[in-house]
Amino acid sequence: MKMNRIFSLLACACMSLSAMAQQDTLSIGFCNGEVATTSEHEMDGKCWNEAAIYLPKSVLSAYKGNVIAGVRAGLVNVLNTDSLITWVRSEKEGKNISSALVIRKTGKNNVVKGWNKLVFDKPYTITGDEDGLYIGYSIRQKASVEIISMVGSQRIGTSYIKQGTDGWKDISQEGVLSIEALVTGGNMPQYDLGIASATIVPAPSVSPTALKVSLSVHNYGTKTVDGFTLSMAADNLGSFSSHISQALESTADANITYTVDPGVANDADTKWTINLTGIDNAADGNSENNSTVPFYTYIKNVIVEEFTTEKCSNCPTAAANIHTLLEDKDVEGNIIVVAHHVGYYTDWLTLPNEEDLLWFYNASGSTYAPAAMINRKPYFTSKTNQPTPVFLPTNYQELKVYAAHEVSLSTNAMLNVELDKSNDSEVKVNVSGICNDLYSASNPYIMVYLIENELKAKDQAGATGTYFQQHVTRACNGIWGEPVTWNDKSFSYQTSFSIDPTWNKNNMEVVAFVYNYNKENIKDCTIENAASTPWEKDVTAINTASADNTYEVARYAADGRRVDASHKGLTIIKLSNGMTVKEFIK
Repeated sequence: MKMNRIFSLLACACMSLSAMAQQDTLSIGFCNGEVATTSEHEMDGKCWNEAAIYLPKSVLSAYKGNVIAGVRAGLVNVLNTDSLITWVRSEKEGKNISSALVIRKTGKNNVVKGWNKLVFDKPYTITGDEDGLYIGYSIRQKASVEIISMVGSQRIGTSYIKQGTDGWKDISQEGVLSIEALVTGGNMPQYDLGIASATIVPAPSVSPTALKVSLSVHNYGTKTVDGFTLSMAADNLGSFSSHISQALESTADANITYTVDPGVANDADTKWTINLTGIDNAADGNSENNSTVPFYTYIKNVIVEEFTTEKCSNCPTAAANIHTLLEDKDVEGNIIVVAHHVGYYTDWLTLPNEEDLLWFYNASGSTYAPAAMINRKPYFTSKTNQPTPVFLPTNYQELKVYAAHEVSLSTNAMLNVELDKSNDSEVKVNVSGICNDLYSASNPYIMVYLIENELKAKDQAGATGTYFQQHVTRACNGIWGEPVTWNDKSFSYQTSFSIDPTWNKNNMEVVAFVYNYNKENIKDCTIENAASTPWEKDVTAINTASADNTYEVARYAADGRRVDASHKGLTIIKLSNGMTVKEFIK
């Protein structure tokens, strides 16, 4: 089949700092020898923290007959800790097959911030028959402290943590753990290049049928690879290949992002395979890790939650920045805004119990407005030096940087919102969702808001002339939403809202998002994905000093693919103000 192909490639390979000086000894992991300076995984009080990377059979088989002599554990901090154990296990909850223990002593640098190398008394011999091994550490804290180091990009199925009484949690989407196995012996592979993980997501900015592919390639061998070739194929869609000429040294990674356009429709049911078909300067000594089936992910809609009140004189400036963000074509119309009228006193638009959301400030009761959250991600530090998703959105470039970063990430779930408006005094909301195998939330919740735009302010501080409130929360399904139950890889949820006769339905929309709710941990409440739909399809411009007429930004099929005006069936139309219109086109 002849295809129109778009193949733009960015490969970044960097030398691992973790290769040991001893001949035929490698530090095997995914972190490139890096240790973070801060951590998002802090626990309060006394508890054990455990962290582990997973080395699958496809990696271990190349080291058959060699031994795991110890573990390198990278730690963000060691204050308030006393015991560090490194280990090898066949199961996360299993017994330690090999281990080493060190007791931290005051005045001695036997457990340090950064890398800690612990050598086993009894090394583990790799048989080649293992299904896989967990390489990790356990460290005990005496008081609250940031310990666990995460670096780099996501590597699916590689990184896990367990803190306190919580169960093991897959955190591979956040990056990789700073953990490495010390493998040594006389039968080490010289050339062994493998694909660590791969994902694909629709790339509508390229074309309606394009895909963005993200994958990592790791050099598990002792020799430098001068270059390598990748191929990608799917049934009935042909195949393509590309050569990557950048050298990759021993234990180094290449993080690769490229786009491909097969020129024909494809979706989550299309089965792609990515293969590493060869290296330039030698034969690959281990073919077991040269092929992978990438995970299909979805386009991400980002929730910006604004904290504002009419008593706040700086809030109009922040509102103008948020409106500018909605019109910024760099984020492709994937921003949805919800405004909470709390933070600096309250006003006539504050919902009952809405002040409970001030918990996110994490500042011992100190709050302010204007403020904002982006997908409830704890990117920031509060006035009391605690992690928080809340920040001051008066700097537009800062607002855009964090929002654009969230938009650039793929997501593992997708939502659809439908409205039943048959009753004039009530709207019934039906939210459905699908997810892939990567989706993971310990306590998934769904949040649904009824939003009204174009509300004339009564007395907005800091504004001149007539001022209109936007994205006002008129109703919700509870301040924290409700638990959502996934049935295999889908869910369906219904709620309803009474409509006050004074509300303007033509200016209303419904916003829904799924997130993880952890009332004990602000850092564990992030949003997975969101969707919105307006009350009416004819949406007018928003009244602000800089507003232009609302325009169509993009069209998508129900599965997230971007399409053009010729597409038939259910079509999702993104507008420049963040709203979504759904039409069934015959």
